[in-house]
Amino acid sequence: MILKIVDENNSTIGAVQVYENNENGELCVQDTYHIKEVSDNFDSVFGTNEAELVVIIDITEFKENCLIAGEVYHEFEDSNDEDFYHNCIESICNKLEVGVGPIPDRVYVIWSIIEEEYL
Repeated sequence: MILKIVDENNSTIGAVQVYENNENGELCVQDTYHIKEVSDNFDSVFGTNEAELVVIIDITEFKENCLIAGEVYHEFEDSNDEDFYHNCIESICNKLEVGVGPIPDRVYVIWSIIEEEYL
């Protein structure tokens, strides 16, 4: 099962891929996306004996990414299509103070916010 966590604008904040191991309901977290921590316990909400996952998300970086995405989009929204992507990626790298070397994944996360929210 995939639990996708989105904000009110349908932007993905995080996700957890969970697999139920057996008929006893034991859960295994297989993968996470932008999740700070996942812990398992028994149901503390409804009082059942079901397994419960607690997902902790650090939304500080997500909020910062959204702010950067908005700033960068508005900075280049009037540029032609050929230059738009290059200008945006360069500006994001500058804002994140990316030096020489490979472009970090966070740059592409911010670009995906621009694509989802503004294009």
